[in-house]
Amino acid sequence: ILLGSDSEVIKNPNQMYSDPDQRIKANMIAKTNENALAGSTDFEASVKEAEKQLHLSKRRLPEMHGVVLFITDGQPNSGATGQELINEIDEVKRWFQLFAFGLGGSDAERQQMRNMLAQYFGDDRTIVPESFENLSAETMRVMKPILQRLGQRMQF
Repeated sequence: ILLGSDSEVIKNPNQMYSDPDQRIKANMIAKTNENALAGSTDFEASVKEAEKQLHLSKRRLPEMHGVVLFITDGQPNSGATGQELINEIDEVKRWFQLFAFGLGGSDAERQQMRNMLAQYFGDDRTIVPESFENLSAETMRVMKPILQRLGQRMQF
């Protein structure tokens, strides 16, 4: 789901990312480049769309446990903000695991991004790596305890 002035579904959970006929990767790159120029960021629309897509998938696969990976380089400047957005995100967190990834440049920008995302998503679900290359290790550090608890509940 592409985050911008609204949300746009590039790939729904039922589509195979690697299917060449779907052209998901090419569409994702093209749409991301288009949206990067728009300058508007609506967290609410994207979070709601992710929840909708996962609930649709859960109907088909009732045992599914969805995970939302929310990646942004900006802060919400359209749609809901403040407590209204926190309430929307909390509603999604009732049903699915939700993690926020912030991408920023300088140390100060990353700290500002971390503070803003933690306000909305929670400190334990916010990841702002020093560089994109560190994203994988940082992601696992934060997600591992939560996914282990989920595995224990599911007994796997």
